[in-house]
Amino acid sequence: MIFGNAPTCYRYPLPGKEAKSKWVLINSQQTTMQYFVGSFDGTAFTNENPAEKIYRPDMGPDYYAGVCYNQLPAGHAPILLGWANNWKYANDIPTFPWKSAMALPRELSLKRENNQWILMQQPVNSLEKLRMDEKAWHRFSVTGTEKLPVSSQQFELETTITVSHKGKSGIKLAVGKGNSFVIGYNASTGMLYIDRSGCNNNGFHENFRPLSYYETPLALINGRVNLRVFFDKSIVEVYANDGSAVMTAQLFPAESENGIELFSEGGTGEFSN
Repeated sequence: MIFGNAPTCYRYPLPGKEAKSKWVLINSQQTTMQYFVGSFDGTAFTNENPAEKIYRPDMGPDYYAGVCYNQLPAGHAPILLGWANNWKYANDIPTFPWKSAMALPRELSLKRENNQWILMQQPVNSLEKLRMDEKAWHRFSVTGTEKLPVSSQQFELETTITVSHKGKSGIKLAVGKGNSFVIGYNASTGMLYIDRSGCNNNGFHENFRPLSYYETPLALINGRVNLRVFFDKSIVEVYANDGSAVMTAQLFPAESENGIELFSEGGTGEFSN
């Protein structure tokens, strides 16, 4: 495994368009990543997205140095593997005997939207083989909070949220003793957000707590947000609307902080499937 900030460039074939493809250039700088989509003639890369806009593969605080695999089977979609940490506090995170881990491997694709190329990311399909002990509910109508009848710090969660017109709706993880990690959608601003400022274990480094709230624009699909969330003890990965927005963050809850809640502010939120 190679860590560093050297650019990664790969070619992505466009579905249904023979002999046509786009190149994606991914770069890491300081503690974040950026990608560009365009053409590459073997010498020069030409960006085809608006130059004034910054495109990031992950809009959370803890995703860095992602690289794509080489030598995949012919026709296989590119797979991106990144580091789930942040150099501003990486050496001091309260884990033992290891310090940080890799994020889930992500299968990449491109989508053309509003005259720009968007990098789509989904966890590799083979992760579904790890599923066990499924629990399912058809629908919750939530005003305020609703605690799910299950507790865990290791799970995959899928749901579709219909957010009230000007409200906020979402999910709280690691709930307990005043602790919570929030994943939400703000309908009045059109923003998907994560917030770990409510996590108690945040004093191990002065840079950790200030880097708690992150948001990114996300268009609703038929008035809904589709979320796929992975929580594994100290890492949360959020994939929204088929991977058009992705956010990764670390948290370090006590074992007893394992509740899961749905919430809706400013109206009733509908959580289905």
